[in-house]
Amino acid sequence: MKSFVAFSVILSAFLLSGCEKQSCNRSAKEVNSSIKREAGCFAVCFAHDSCMLDDKSRCELDALIVWMKKNPNSSICVAGHASAVGKSAYNKRLSMRRAKSVQSYLSDHGISESRIECKAFGEEKLPAGKGHPKKNRVAIIKKYV
Repeated sequence: MKSFVAFSVILSAFLLSGCEKQSCNRSAKEVNSSIKREAGCFAVCFAHDSCMLDDKSRCELDALIVWMKKNPNSSICVAGHASAVGKSAYNKRLSMRRAKSVQSYLSDHGISESRIECKAFGEEKLPAGKGHPKKNRVAIIKKYV
């Protein structure tokens, strides 16, 4: 009985050790299929008052990198957004830092900056009510060639 319990614990640890990577791959596959859709638009989210990419955002961008390398004539528009909390000028700068953070990540992974148009909207063009988490995002829009 003790050996069965030990085996179960070891097997569980082994299976759980790959969970985060599987989650990342699943997210990348989901994003990859959404990029292929005709609309060609998705978003990566940021923490409040931050322009740092989290693990989930990097996984989503990794899928975009794969797609852009397979489609070398493609380009994208990276549009930064921020919530209406705080001053408008600050939010505009923050949204540009977010867009540049995405551009830098893509560039660091072999995508030419000439294929990435960056825009900053700050608190303009907000998708939901004040302080909504989807405002702290960068929308990525595939451009057709």
